[in-house]
Amino acid sequence: MAATFGDRLAIARKKKGLTQWDMATALNISQGTYAGYEGDNHKPDIETLARIADLLDVTTDLLLGRMFSASFKAGMKSGDAIGEELLKRREERRAQREAKKQKNTPQ
Repeated sequence: MAATFGDRLAIARKKKGLTQWDMATALNISQGTYAGYEGDNHKPDIETLARIADLLDVTTDLLLGRMFSASFKAGMKSGDAIGEELLKRREERRAQREAKKQKNTPQ
């Protein structure tokens, strides 16, 4: 299963060393509302999304999951911890799917 918006948001926040409360305060929203973003219970409006990206020093494309193209990988800065973490998780899920497929294939 692909990483969700909430997964990507939580990874970016943790990499920045912030709490949900820190984010909610900076965005002038309740902690419950912010937790809902990370829990994929609801999505921020476009203005809030842009503010979140600015606070976390990431692109909105990264938060929205639109960054796994070849051009993203080629342009990813060395040491981009968030991008590297997301790519690592994507490869782990791909390997799990392949292992499951092989396990279910008759020999």
